[in-house]
Amino acid sequence: MIEWFRQLGRASRNLGRIARRNPVWAVQRLIFAPFRFARHLFGVLLLMVAVTVVLILGSDAVMWYFGLLRYPTLVAIVQVLIWLAVLLVPLRAL
Repeated sequence: MIEWFRQLGRASRNLGRIARRNPVWAVQRLIFAPFRFARHLFGVLLLMVAVTVVLILGSDAVMWYFGLLRYPTLVAIVQVLIWLAVLLVPLRAL
């Protein structure tokens, strides 16, 4: 944990040095940072939608193929597990 703080301090000192040498770069980074963050969030959202579609359609197809749709408790458990997996995607991607 202490090493992490050392690396953070070293990185912030390096960024400060670069900003002092080239202030236009620093201003440009501050202006465009929200757009880069929004682009990353959009990518995470697309990944989450893709994972959701694949998991839901795949699990429905598997349950239909094996005739498991007549067991509502099993269907509910599978759906809860799918949504837990879907909610873990943005945590890992961010």
